[in-house]
Amino acid sequence: MKTKFFVAVKAIIIQKNKILLLKKNTSQEKFIDQDFWDLPGGRIDAEEDFHQALNRELKEELPGIKKIKIKQLFDAYQVPYKIEKNHYLILLLYQVQADVNQAQTSKEHSEIGWFTAEELEKVDLGQKEHQELAELLKSYCSPVTRGI
Repeated sequence: MKTKFFVAVKAIIIQKNKILLLKKNTSQEKFIDQDFWDLPGGRIDAEEDFHQALNRELKEELPGIKKIKIKQLFDAYQVPYKIEKNHYLILLLYQVQADVNQAQTSKEHSEIGWFTAEELEKVDLGQKEHQELAELLKSYCSPVTRGI
Protein backbone atom coordinates (compact mmCIF):
# COMPACT_ATOMS: atom_id res chain seq x y z
CA MET A 1 0.00 0.00 0.00
CA LYS A 2 1.39 3.38 -1.03
CA THR A 3 1.86 6.19 1.46
CA LYS A 4 0.10 9.39 0.43
CA PHE A 5 0.50 12.97 1.56
CA PHE A 6 -2.01 15.78 1.92
CA VAL A 7 -0.70 19.35 1.75
CA ALA A 8 -2.13 22.08 3.96
CA VAL A 9 -1.41 25.77 4.28
CA LYS A 10 -1.34 27.46 7.69
CA ALA A 11 -1.21 31.13 8.69
CA ILE A 12 1.19 32.54 11.23
CA ILE A 13 -0.46 35.75 12.39
CA ILE A 14 1.51 37.73 14.97
CA GLN A 15 0.32 40.83 16.80
CA LYS A 16 2.16 42.41 19.72
CA ASN A 17 4.56 39.41 19.81
CA LYS A 18 1.68 36.96 20.27
CA ILE A 19 0.66 34.28 17.79
CA LEU A 20 -2.97 33.60 16.90
CA LEU A 21 -4.21 30.03 17.43
CA LEU A 22 -7.68 28.54 17.12
CA LYS A 23 -9.03 25.92 19.50
CA LYS A 24 -10.17 23.02 17.32
CA ASN A 25 -13.61 21.68 18.14
CA THR A 26 -13.13 17.96 17.56
CA SER A 27 -16.62 16.73 18.44
CA GLN A 28 -17.27 16.10 14.73
CA GLU A 29 -13.84 14.60 13.91
CA LYS A 30 -13.41 10.91 13.08
CA PHE A 31 -9.74 10.53 13.98
CA ILE A 32 -9.27 13.00 16.84
CA ASP A 33 -10.87 12.73 20.26
CA GLN A 34 -9.61 15.81 22.10
CA ASP A 35 -9.75 19.55 21.52
CA PHE A 36 -6.44 21.23 20.73
CA TRP A 37 -4.99 24.54 19.53
CA ASP A 38 -4.04 24.93 15.88
CA LEU A 39 -2.91 27.53 13.38
CA PRO A 40 -5.66 28.77 11.08
CA GLY A 41 -5.61 27.12 7.66
CA GLY A 42 -6.28 23.79 6.06
CA ARG A 43 -5.88 21.43 3.13
CA ILE A 44 -5.40 22.64 -0.42
CA ASP A 45 -8.09 21.75 -2.94
CA ALA A 46 -6.92 20.37 -6.29
CA GLU A 47 -7.75 23.50 -8.31
CA GLU A 48 -6.15 25.99 -5.88
CA ASP A 49 -2.68 27.41 -5.54
CA PHE A 50 -1.21 27.88 -2.05
CA HIS A 51 -2.31 31.51 -1.64
CA GLN A 52 -5.86 30.85 -2.89
CA ALA A 53 -6.22 27.97 -0.46
CA LEU A 54 -4.93 29.99 2.49
CA ASN A 55 -7.24 32.92 1.67
CA ARG A 56 -10.22 30.55 1.46
CA GLU A 57 -9.33 28.77 4.70
CA LEU A 58 -8.82 32.02 6.61
CA LYS A 59 -12.22 33.31 5.49
CA GLU A 60 -13.87 30.00 6.42
CA GLU A 61 -12.20 29.64 9.82
CA LEU A 62 -12.19 33.31 10.85
CA PRO A 63 -15.38 34.92 9.53
CA GLY A 64 -14.91 38.70 9.63
CA ILE A 65 -11.17 38.62 8.89
CA LYS A 66 -10.12 41.52 6.63
CA LYS A 67 -7.14 42.82 4.69
CA ILE A 68 -5.41 39.45 4.33
CA LYS A 69 -1.83 39.79 3.06
CA ILE A 70 0.06 36.56 2.61
CA LYS A 71 3.75 37.21 3.01
CA GLN A 72 6.67 34.80 2.73
CA LEU A 73 6.72 31.08 3.30
CA PHE A 74 8.15 30.69 6.78
CA ASP A 75 8.71 26.93 6.89
CA ALA A 76 7.40 23.52 5.92
CA TYR A 77 6.60 20.87 8.50
CA GLN A 78 5.69 17.19 8.17
CA VAL A 79 3.21 16.07 10.80
CA PRO A 80 5.02 13.08 12.39
CA TYR A 81 2.11 10.63 12.40
CA LYS A 82 -0.60 9.38 10.04
CA ILE A 83 -3.67 11.59 9.96
CA GLU A 84 -5.73 8.92 8.24
CA LYS A 85 -5.20 5.24 7.44
CA ASN A 86 -2.35 5.70 4.95
CA HIS A 87 -2.01 9.47 4.76
CA TYR A 88 0.48 11.90 6.20
CA LEU A 89 0.28 15.69 6.19
CA ILE A 90 2.71 18.40 5.07
CA LEU A 91 2.09 21.90 6.48
CA LEU A 92 3.28 25.01 4.66
CA LEU A 93 3.53 27.82 7.21
CA TYR A 94 3.06 31.32 5.81
CA GLN A 95 3.57 34.67 7.48
CA VAL A 96 0.25 36.52 7.20
CA GLN A 97 -0.83 40.03 8.06
CA ALA A 98 -4.56 40.57 8.55
CA ASP A 99 -7.12 42.59 10.43
CA VAL A 100 -8.65 40.08 12.84
CA ASN A 101 -10.32 42.59 15.16
CA GLN A 102 -13.81 41.62 13.93
CA ALA A 103 -13.01 37.96 13.30
CA GLN A 104 -15.06 35.24 14.93
CA THR A 105 -14.68 31.48 15.07
CA SER A 106 -16.38 29.10 12.67
CA LYS A 107 -18.12 25.86 13.69
CA GLU A 108 -14.73 24.11 13.40
CA HIS A 109 -13.32 26.06 16.34
CA SER A 110 -14.50 27.07 19.77
CA GLU A 111 -12.07 29.84 20.65
CA ILE A 112 -9.48 32.34 19.35
CA GLY A 113 -6.35 32.68 21.47
CA TRP A 114 -3.20 34.79 21.40
CA PHE A 115 -0.05 33.25 22.87
CA THR A 116 3.45 34.47 23.65
CA ALA A 117 6.49 32.32 22.92
CA GLU A 118 6.65 31.28 26.58
CA GLU A 119 2.96 30.34 26.67
CA LEU A 120 3.38 28.09 23.62
CA GLU A 121 5.34 25.65 25.80
CA LYS A 122 2.12 24.84 27.69
CA VAL A 123 -0.32 24.90 24.77
CA ASP A 124 -1.85 21.59 23.64
CA LEU A 125 -1.12 21.39 19.90
CA GLY A 126 -2.83 18.02 19.58
CA GLN A 127 0.01 15.52 19.86
CA LYS A 128 3.12 15.33 22.00
CA GLU A 129 5.09 14.96 18.77
CA HIS A 130 4.10 18.54 17.94
CA GLN A 131 6.75 19.83 20.34
CA GLU A 132 8.91 20.44 17.28
CA LEU A 133 6.16 22.61 15.80
CA ALA A 134 5.82 24.51 19.10
CA GLU A 135 9.56 25.23 19.03
CA LEU A 136 9.27 26.46 15.45
CA LEU A 137 6.38 28.76 16.36
CA LYS A 138 8.23 30.06 19.42
CA SER A 139 11.16 31.02 17.21
CA TYR A 140 8.79 32.87 14.90
CA CYS A 141 7.39 34.96 17.78
CA SER A 142 10.81 36.57 18.06
CA PRO A 143 10.98 40.00 16.34
CA VAL A 144 14.51 39.12 15.20
CA THR A 145 13.29 36.00 13.34
CA ARG A 146 10.51 38.04 11.70
CA GLY A 147 12.99 40.68 10.55
CA ILE A 148 11.53 43.44 12.70
